[in-house]
Parts: sequence; C-alpha cells; structure tokens
Amino acid sequence: MKKLFSKKTKPGKIEKQHRVKKETSLTDADYNRKKLFKKGINLMADEKLDDAAIVFEQALRIDPNNVETLLKLGYALFHLDDHAEALKVYDKILDIDVTNAEAWNLKALVHYEQKNYSKALDG
Repeated sequence: MKKLFSKKTKPGKIEKQHRVKKETSLTDADYNRKKLFKKGINLMADEKLDDAAIVFEQALRIDPNNVETLLKLGYALFHLDDHAEALKVYDKILDIDVTNAEAWNLKALVHYEQKNYSKALDG
C-alpha cells in the first residue's frame, strides 16, 4: 500500500544534501579558527600575552598555515621575549609566503632587539 503523503526525493537531491553537509563542516572549522583568533586578539588587547599565544596555537591546530594567526603568534612571542620561537614563526610565514613584508619586518625587529644588527639589515 502506498503512503499518500510521503515525500519523494529526486535522485540529485540526496547528493545535494550530502554536499551541503560537507560544506557546513568546512565552515565550522573556519568558524572555530576565527573564533579562537578573535579571542587571542582580545587577550592581546588585555595584555594577557601568555594566554593569547596559547589560543593562537589552538587556532593553528585547525589551520596550521594561516598567515594572519601566525603573525599574531609571532608578535605575542616577541613581546614575551621568546625571540627564538618568534623567529621560527616568522620563518614559517616566509616559507608559506616569501613576499610577506610584515613577516620580514618583524623578523628584522627581533634581530634588532637581540642586537644582531647585521642580520636585522639583511632580513
């Protein structure tokens, strides 16, 4: 016996529903990364740099190559006087995008702060 009011799905509709679900999961990861990024920015504004660095590292677990997050992590590490780690972060940014002027500038600033003037000028 047929159901009178049952919904029939078209063959392409199931594929479309599955595709929408995949897109949502991608958006959720990006949403979480952005949420963590904003939290890190707020912590930096409150001068809680240790906490900010931890939050930026959490955001990088979601997207390890996000240049914007890497820049903020490097900045926080620099101001925590963790110059070696800040340099590693800036080098990673330059591996991703060798033309990133902000990373070059901040890397030079770290060298300058370490009184390594020749490296600061060379980049």
